[in-house]
Amino acid sequence: MKSLEGIPLDIAWNDSGSKVYLGDSNGLVSEWDLESNQLRKVGAHARAARTCHRVDTGNYLATTSWDKSIRFWDPRAAMELTRKELPDRSYAADVLNEVAVVACGDGSILVYSLQGGPVEQGRLQSPGAGNTQVRSLALHRNRELTSWLIATTNGMVFQQSLAQRTGSSPIRCHSHRHHQEGTGGSGILDVYAVHEVKVNRVTQCIATAGSGGVFCFWDSQMRSTLLESKVHPQPITKCAISGDGKLFAYALGYDWSQGHEYLDCGKKSQIFLRPF
Repeated sequence: MKSLEGIPLDIAWNDSGSKVYLGDSNGLVSEWDLESNQLRKVGAHARAARTCHRVDTGNYLATTSWDKSIRFWDPRAAMELTRKELPDRSYAADVLNEVAVVACGDGSILVYSLQGGPVEQGRLQSPGAGNTQVRSLALHRNRELTSWLIATTNGMVFQQSLAQRTGSSPIRCHSHRHHQEGTGGSGILDVYAVHEVKVNRVTQCIATAGSGGVFCFWDSQMRSTLLESKVHPQPITKCAISGDGKLFAYALGYDWSQGHEYLDCGKKSQIFLRPF
């Protein structure tokens, strides 16, 4: 275990599992060498480092920040390679092969080619209503078309690509309808934020997790649900899939969606592992 001065917001592993890269709320980008148990600074943003990804094809790091930038670092030399300005704070990002996608606070989605770059390939608008926020973004390679999945606070996931700029029809995935008298039989629809969307890189199945305390596994097109979990006693705030596609990890904790008065100090944060 290592203690940081800032709150860790994102981490990434290297291929061998011997190093962990971290971005924290102070903007610091660090490398934790597990073999020597040493923590060292790789770089720093002016504000919180929201996302941290290792670019496998180039053996360097890509981080995005609330300082409205995406930066690329050489962790071996602890130096910045290049940076690009973003139109607003980074809310979510993902990197796959030679592509990086960033969702920003103004609702824009930026796509970068990392081959000989980074070069901005396109700037799109996030699909969905303007009063929602992007919580998570996952690149998805399907039939040689690179697209990405966008998870939002209004219980929906969209698929978007440079070819389909407006995005697919929304997949409503974290909502629950229950009957209530006086509603004309239509019932009440409870909608929960989708905190995370992840792609299993081995099977191409998709996982979503939300504020309602439920995670779902989907087929590669999100057309049918393969599994829906029980309702957990707390929101699911984060999830992850191991590199071999066999393990699913998820975290329970309060997400402040109902305000400070609903915080129950008797409920502790928990992390669970289950076979995918």
